[in-house]
Amino acid sequence: MFLGAFKAQSRAIVPAMLIAAARAIAGAARGDDLVPSVLDRAVHTAVAQAVEAKAEELGLRQTLVVDDAWTRGKAEPLPFSR
Repeated sequence: MFLGAFKAQSRAIVPAMLIAAARAIAGAARGDDLVPSVLDRAVHTAVAQAVEAKAEELGLRQTLVVDDAWTRGKAEPLPFSR
């Protein structure tokens, strides 16, 4: 759940993302099992992908803006630096 939100750089976790996670978990259950094994890494991957996709679909992806001043050498030094 949180990996998917982190990878999507989501600003929030909303109920639709929880439902996407629940559907991914239910879809990974096999046979007569109610839920899949917590040790199955494929389940973790499926949940993260479902949550990331839902965050993207809902427009919750946060775009990071990087100030390029440091790479151009024009940044002001921090007040506490020497």
